[in-house]
Amino acid sequence: MTALPDQDRTFDRTSKMASKRWVAVRLGRAYDWFIKNRESLEAAGFPTADRVLGLYIKADVDAWIEARRQKSDGSATQTTTTPTARINTNAL
Repeated sequence: MTALPDQDRTFDRTSKMASKRWVAVRLGRAYDWFIKNRESLEAAGFPTADRVLGLYIKADVDAWIEARRQKSDGSATQTTTTPTARINTNAL
């Protein structure tokens, strides 16, 4: 049996690692759904649990979610190329 969120230390803001339960909550899904669909998620590039700790890296989970976004929120700096006006130096 897995720990409930109030007993799961990975729900602490200071924790950089995440349990399966934290991941399910982050995905907005039930724990059982995550367990059932984990292999399919991993086939789609979802991060796997760390082999030593058995926990997920929260930043990797968040990066995977961000990579799936279809729209930009505009907060990212976008570089646009503005045509540079050519100055006729012969006329000066």
